[in-house]
Amino acid sequence: MGRGDVELEADDEIAFEDLEEIEELEPVEEIEERRHRDAVHGVVRSLLAEADRYYRSASVGVARLPLRAAWSIATARSVYRDIGNLVLRQGEAAWDQRVHVSKPRKLMRVAGAGLETLVLAGLRPGGKRYSREGLWSRPEPGSDA
Repeated sequence: MGRGDVELEADDEIAFEDLEEIEELEPVEEIEERRHRDAVHGVVRSLLAEADRYYRSASVGVARLPLRAAWSIATARSVYRDIGNLVLRQGEAAWDQRVHVSKPRKLMRVAGAGLETLVLAGLRPGGKRYSREGLWSRPEPGSDA
């Protein structure tokens, strides 16, 4: 199975309709085989590109959270984004061993997220805004969606 926090499992219900690379992974039980690494990495690249759009837009929501919650969410976003970037840099080799962020690097992410949270708290309700166009959002209460 893929290593680290980016894993594909046969029973996951992730929608891959827009990811043509998944066709190369049939049958799903064979996903772990080395011969599928290029295709798996292609799918992961696509998923991480989409995730990055959400990571960039998350500042809007983080800015609206209580300080401790905002710091926690910003830290998690930063660490998981870092793991995704490591997977991208390692390419197919990312599945040879667990991809992780070292403790010193995590501490840097915690500190950076704390600073970001304080800056966002000072800018409420403003702050740098990223487009959420095309990203899923919870429907407004009372809407028909």
